[in-house]
This record gives sequence, structure tokens and C-alpha cells, in this order.
Amino acid sequence: MLTRPEIHRLLDAAPKRYRPLIAVAVLAGLRIQEILGLCSGDVDFKGGVIRVRKRLTRGTRDKPARLVDLKTKSGSRDVVLLEELAALLQMHLRQTAEQRGIPRAEAFVFSSSQGRRSTTTTSRNAGSTGRRQPPG
Repeated sequence: MLTRPEIHRLLDAAPKRYRPLIAVAVLAGLRIQEILGLCSGDVDFKGGVIRVRKRLTRGTRDKPARLVDLKTKSGSRDVVLLEELAALLQMHLRQTAEQRGIPRAEAFVFSSSQGRRSTTTTSRNAGSTGRRQPPG
């Protein structure tokens, strides 16, 4: 488990465009496919929760990624939305709205620059700075 200072160092070191995505993983504990499946309506700022109900499948060349139910009913849950994360997500959604238009409840929280859903390949690059770190 990361300490608060480690979390802040991680987010500060991450590329700016990926900070909200990484913050959801670290501060809310969501899996990457749950994060990529989040729609604007799943984030309840007034209620202080993130509703996890769907996930984005991994796409292939023959079959594009799609939004599906979670694998188990017990995976469906409400996660506490910390104030720090709420502020970051509100800023992210505001910037997205300015760039692509006002987000609808069914719009993906994390999408490509064209407003399409992000992919797991794109998100795997979120922590990459392009430099390889020496082992150990």
C-alpha cells in the first residue's frame, strides 16, 4: 500500500493527461477495465460515490472493446469518492467538456481525444514516461 507522500509523488510524476485515471486506480481502488468503463453518470459528486456497475472488455483486431456487466454481482459496488479525487475528476470532466462538448451521463469519463472509449492499450501507457528504468 502506498503512503500519502508516495501517492502524491506518483501522481506528480505521471503525464498530466493520465493523472485522473491513475488517481482513480490508486485512490478508489478500481481495476483498469472498471475505470475505462466509467461513464459521467457513475460519478456522483453530491453523494460522494463512484458507482461501479460495468467494465470495458479488452478489444481485439476482430472484436472491438465493449461495455459489459461486471463478471460477478458482488463486484457491483459504490466506492467512496474522496474529496481529493472528486476535485481532480471535476477538473478533468470540465476540461473534457471544454474540449469536446458538454459530457452526457452516458459519456465515458476517460475517452480518446475524439470522445471514444479509451482502450486498455492506451491506459497501459499511462505510467510510462518513455524511459526504461534500471532493474532493482
